[in-house]
Amino acid sequence: MSSWTASDDLKAWRFTPAKDAQFHDGTPVTAEDVVFSLRRLRGTPSGASRLPGIKAKN
Repeated sequence: MSSWTASDDLKAWRFTPAKDAQFHDGTPVTAEDVVFSLRRLRGTPSGASRLPGIKAKN
């Protein structure tokens, strides 16, 4: 991530991927990839305690 910021009430976060962020195969990292990763982590057994209240907007 190049940056992340929270709303004043800490209920909304904005993540900004680094401009040239890439996966190991050279594919660019997108905002959708970040959302997928957060949802996946949230769905793990300990995800709820690691990311309380995280729900991506569709």
